[in-house]
Amino acid sequence: MSKIARPRKTIPFRIDDIMYEKLKIISESNYRSFNAQLELLVENFLSEYEKQNGPIKIIIDDPDSEDK
Repeated sequence: MSKIARPRKTIPFRIDDIMYEKLKIISESNYRSFNAQLELLVENFLSEYEKQNGPIKIIIDDPDSEDK
């Protein structure tokens, strides 16, 4: 199953050195970039959260929308 490409946000992210090194080892062992591994971790967290708490409803403004 292929994913539809969605726009992405670039955000600053700070973690301590030990966490960074551990995540780097995990990402390398999974043949992923560090960023891809973090994205997967966040996706998994959100999925589990929504299983336990229900869907998170969000509203995204569409800059191409004609309803302005």
